[in-house]
Amino acid sequence: MRTSLLNHRHGHRTQFWRTESRRRTNFVPRRVRGAARHLFDCWPQVRDAVSSAGRIALFLDFDGTLAPFRRRPGDVKPLGPTLQKVLERLAERKRLYGYVVSGRPLQQLRELVPFRNFKLLGLHGWEGRRRPSLVKELRLLRKAKHLLEQGLSTTSRIWVEDKHLALAVHYREASARDVRRGRKVVEDILRTVEPSIHLLRGEKVWELIPRRIDGKGPAVLAVLAGLPWSTLPIFVGDSMTDESAFRVLPRGLTIHVGANRRTLARFYLRDPGEVKTFLRKLEGALHLAQ
Repeated sequence: MRTSLLNHRHGHRTQFWRTESRRRTNFVPRRVRGAARHLFDCWPQVRDAVSSAGRIALFLDFDGTLAPFRRRPGDVKPLGPTLQKVLERLAERKRLYGYVVSGRPLQQLRELVPFRNFKLLGLHGWEGRRRPSLVKELRLLRKAKHLLEQGLSTTSRIWVEDKHLALAVHYREASARDVRRGRKVVEDILRTVEPSIHLLRGEKVWELIPRRIDGKGPAVLAVLAGLPWSTLPIFVGDSMTDESAFRVLPRGLTIHVGANRRTLARFYLRDPGEVKTFLRKLEGALHLAQ
């Protein structure tokens, strides 16, 4: 039975994982926003699920999850030695597959996560996997960048980050008036590059990105399709872009980081400090299960 399932087509393999995973945990599926529980309040159940899983696939966002959130992406520093050592020890566990999945370009991610024990997936899971080239989309993004620079020239504190395969329009520091004006500029420009380019909304950012880069949820499912069927996925993230991963993992261990409780994740942690504590507890649970 297991061998034949692993030989199924990608789509069938993924669907099998999503339905069959109910056998791996005693969690009750939950899709209602706002009902997440603090992870450490449920730690005995979580520990048992980790201990009984054949394999663990650990997916970690970067900004706001592994590293404290900063107003500008360039202000974030590489992982500190303490957290790096925790991740390195986790990566040594034969039962665990480790991934950092970020909206940052892969090259930036390599500089911020300066070790190769975890697989790095940039641009919401697109970069770092074998994916087709996006020549047409790149041409449209160059056009959009030129139009954005013109259209946003009079809006203060709104700036464009060029990610090569995406354009992130940051408005965190802008006034409400400028945000309204900036939104109209972005929406008008989007109409000139659709349908190949679509809008991905994040935390105080509008991202113009190729439609074929369809987010962390599909990327995570694609990764899981190549792993043993007994793998328990754990996804930890803090932003709106992580919700698509929470949505496609109804039987997994999904953890939202931050004060906002309106999430599809089952559990929450308050901040990156608690994420570090969780990773240490996870290391202990894997050690006890040996």
